[in-house]
Amino acid sequence: ARPKGRSIPLILAAAVLMSTSPMVTGCSRGDDQPAAASSSAAQPSVAASAAPTAPAPAAVVEPGPPPGAATAQELQELVSPIALYPDVLVAQILAGSTYPTQVVEANRWLKQNPNLTGDQLAGQVNQQPWDPSIKSLTQFPTVLQTMNDSLAWTSALGEAYYNQPADVMNAIQVLRNMAVNAGTLKSTEQQRVEVQPAPPAAQGGGQPSIQQTVIIQPAQPNTVYVPQYNPTSAYG
Repeated sequence: ARPKGRSIPLILAAAVLMSTSPMVTGCSRGDDQPAAASSSAAQPSVAASAAPTAPAPAAVVEPGPPPGAATAQELQELVSPIALYPDVLVAQILAGSTYPTQVVEANRWLKQNPNLTGDQLAGQVNQQPWDPSIKSLTQFPTVLQTMNDSLAWTSALGEAYYNQPADVMNAIQVLRNMAVNAGTLKSTEQQRVEVQPAPPAAQGGGQPSIQQTVIIQPAQPNTVYVPQYNPTSAYG
């Protein structure tokens, strides 16, 4: 069970994994030279010892995800259905996915109260013991229905976001940049798409670097549209 109320930072983080090759030294011993038969004094045997080889230079290993963590490709596949949603909706989906049980409860509750809308819906929802993100998602019944119907995906997304929040956000930005370059993500009457220079990224982490940050905001502050797109073609 997720600790209720836990705030998960939406910051980029990275780690550097480096390993060094072990120092290898070696020596060889020559065969003893036999004493000459005609000599009155035995000739001492000579053992030649080779000088130790210089240590191999440290090898820098390409950074990658820590053991058990999802790869960049896996994270991109997980977030591809929602990466082009407005930022405010993406934030609620990511947080809500860490409470899959509450997703089921909220969706069932909406089915039992189909006539509640607007302020009346909000008033009734606020009385429920759900995470604020789940309460917000009740304003988007189609999104909540999708999360309920695809519960395995919802749970996997929640696990990834809970354990790798920065990597998940990076995957979203990678896909958004791809969509901008492909011409499938642009400003419309329903949303505004802004492109800003990406902040300097920390080294390592095994995640693709991005050159720009893509922000998606509703064209009207009080109205959030849920875009419809095909993840298999939206990213070029």
